Amino acid sequence: MDSAAPGATNDRELWQRAADGGSTAFGEIFELHAKAVYNHLFRRIADWSQAEDLTSAVFLHAWRRRSTVVIDREPALPWLLGVANQVLRNQRRATRRYRAVVARRPAA
Repeated sequence: MDSAAPGATNDRELWQRAADGGSTAFGEIFELHAKAVYNHLFRRIADWSQAEDLTSAVFLHAWRRRSTVVIDREPALPWLLGVANQVLRNQRRATRRYRAVVARRPAA
């Protein structure tokens, strides 16, 4: 599946190859942008472990959406950072909801 486009280094080409089923191309996108996504999340939450988990969630979301999302600009990083912000918002919302449920629970 990861056949054509030797030397394809721009994100649009890699993304298209990934959308066509190329896991190696998606791995290249990960290698290019994972550190920047991690650093972005770490700056927002100041927790290494949580930043790693959220970075994984960002790339899982990207993998799942690879065939429906069209990368029309170079690089793909702005879209990935937008996904990172949304993943972080969802995580914070879930934490708030959990704490609210725990706070409403009667003491034993």
